[in-house]
Amino acid sequence: MTAIAATPALGYFKAMVAHGNGGYAEDRQRQADTMKEEFSPESMTALLEQASRLMHGARFASGLTPAQWTALRYFAEAPPFQKTMASLARFQGLTLAPVTRTVRTLMDKGLVDRHPNPRSKRADLIIVNKAGRQMLNQNPRAQIAEVLAKIPVEDRVVFVRSLRTTLDGLLELGLPQFDESLLQYDDE
Repeated sequence: MTAIAATPALGYFKAMVAHGNGGYAEDRQRQADTMKEEFSPESMTALLEQASRLMHGARFASGLTPAQWTALRYFAEAPPFQKTMASLARFQGLTLAPVTRTVRTLMDKGLVDRHPNPRSKRADLIIVNKAGRQMLNQNPRAQIAEVLAKIPVEDRVVFVRSLRTTLDGLLELGLPQFDESLLQYDDE
């Protein structure tokens, strides 16, 4: 005898048989109530918070803090004359002091080097060296990208749109803003 696969429709059928038509309606109502709870703003907030914590925790990899990973990636990806501590500080919306500490730590770990900036005597260029490029091969952001790659393509549009709406709403609350002008070349 062939086993019948468990499907939502089979569950509804069993509910109808067990409880009559009223049971089916009650089952549908329970399902609707569960969906309301699962997709409530409070539940979505809890899921986003949990995902954020896991992603943040994943960034403590290979002996670098999240701030150090961000700085290392920034100096690897920034346009040539924006590879300065001041540009990184503006990019992150931070003062120069914490950025200086982060860069000093990356230098102490042998991942970046300071080079004279032909455009400015005050702002040295921070260049990712061979050891830094090797470290970037262990970038924890790549693991997160692998997880996100599992989201079906048709769902990614809604996912990205929802994240942008969330970020815009958070920025409206007065949280620090990302300034896209920081991605432009500047003469420091």
